[in-house]
Amino acid sequence: MRKIYHIAIPALLSACIARSYDRGVPMRESQVEAVREAKTKSDVAAALGSPAATSLEGDKWFYFHAEGSRFAFFHPTFYKYRIVEIEFVGDDKVKEVVVRDIKDNDFSTDSRSTNHRDEGIDFFGELFGNIGKFNMAGMGAEPTQD
Repeated sequence: MRKIYHIAIPALLSACIARSYDRGVPMRESQVEAVREAKTKSDVAAALGSPAATSLEGDKWFYFHAEGSRFAFFHPTFYKYRIVEIEFVGDDKVKEVVVRDIKDNDFSTDSRSTNHRDEGIDFFGELFGNIGKFNMAGMGAEPTQD
């Protein structure tokens, strides 16, 4: 039993040690400069590869890289963060390149929001709201006539 404690206790404590946190694609300054000088989508893709995210219309590409540390199960603390946003117009021409860093402290979000028809539903509505909404078609039952 003592052997188990000698293995289990250090293993559990190792989960509490601060670990490095690295997400996204590291971007060298030469790559960011190549994107700033890019003229088309293919130039941007050649410099940084596929984007981490795109806008719904496909007219904006986003790349990011984050470095920080994470203690146990808590949210990470960032000490380095970079977002590169490229906006395109017309025939995939680069309109604007914006590079944001953690020092900028300007990570504003878009004010547009998605409206949902169930906003304001209470606990019981969430719990019992779907009763009777779905039929058993495909489960061997006869579909109901509405």
